[in-house]
Amino acid sequence: MRLLHPGLRMSLFALYLRGERPEREAVLDAISGNLCRCTGYRPIIDAGCRMAEYPQTARWNPVEARSPLRVNALQALSRKSDADSLRFSGFYAPLTLEDLAAALQAAPDSLVLAGGTDVGLWVTKHLRDLPPLIYTGGIVELRQIRRSAAGYTSVPRRP
Repeated sequence: MRLLHPGLRMSLFALYLRGERPEREAVLDAISGNLCRCTGYRPIIDAGCRMAEYPQTARWNPVEARSPLRVNALQALSRKSDADSLRFSGFYAPLTLEDLAAALQAAPDSLVLAGGTDVGLWVTKHLRDLPPLIYTGGIVELRQIRRSAAGYTSVPRRP
């Protein structure tokens, strides 16, 4: 049995928690943005459409999951504002090019991460230990590319 990509699992689980039998369109909407390279999407979509038939698990308690203790722990992991970088041991998500440059200068062996599907496979399939990760998804200047006579350049999106 193959395990689903964590993003697919969590997306389907969030849909499952709504407690309704999802239609195919709801399943497609829930998993949009997730990439599966292990299996086809048909069995994933079929399973999502049938998940209301699955027995309730004794290990999952929706009331406990929404307890103040758990909610506070999850909120502590998020950025307090759009101006806050996210930093954990071995992971940094800078918000500016200057912070990215400083992080790479301080830890030049870091892995710069923009997506990550392949990186997950390095861990699960190749059993590789990863260097520190620097995630670039929060850097505005790296979110857009423009083609010009000079070639391709990144274009900042301003609010």
